[in-house]
Amino acid sequence: MIKKTYSQAGQDVFIFNLFKQQVGTFLDLGCSHPTDINNTYLLELNGWKGLSIDILDFEAQWKKRSNTFLNLDCFAIDYNQLLSEHFDGKVIDYLNLDMEKCGDRYKLLEKVINSDFTFKAITLEHDSYIGSNFVENEKVPQRKLLEEKGYFLLCSDVSPSQHPNLNFEDWWVNKEFFNINEILEWQSNKLSCDKIIEKAGINYSEYF
Repeated sequence: MIKKTYSQAGQDVFIFNLFKQQVGTFLDLGCSHPTDINNTYLLELNGWKGLSIDILDFEAQWKKRSNTFLNLDCFAIDYNQLLSEHFDGKVIDYLNLDMEKCGDRYKLLEKVINSDFTFKAITLEHDSYIGSNFVENEKVPQRKLLEEKGYFLLCSDVSPSQHPNLNFEDWWVNKEFFNINEILEWQSNKLSCDKIIEKAGINYSEYF
């Protein structure tokens, strides 16, 4: 087992331990660099399989990774077709979604969530700390959509450990696959990632 975080705010440690260090599958949209501030590299090093997509071309850097990278515009993809080509079945364990322009995360989330595929857990930026525009065009519609689709907001307004007041992201689980009463140790609101992970009984320092 490899324990080393590559995420900005412990997303990889959260997913790795939420799934009890078992092997799973991932879809990483807006993946960026293959190792620097990357939410799936730790998972891959521990046997996870998945697909990473970004509009920027990281093909050369991706040679150190074993899973597939596609240099594509996430908004121009037919997800039913693409995901059927890369995954067995219609359930993917982990969706990470990280776009930059205000409103784009929600628009892409809507496109992916309304596909034929279901996700067990999601980490999703909203950047609402920036101001009301991000609250109205990202956080509020994101939460409304995911709650309507049966997802549970387990960790709301997560912040990086270095900036505990920068509440930029939500962590979700699908109630179809998780008994919420069995994972309440993760539940939090406006906590930094290190506090969330320690609250769940995990030694976060082991991942550095």
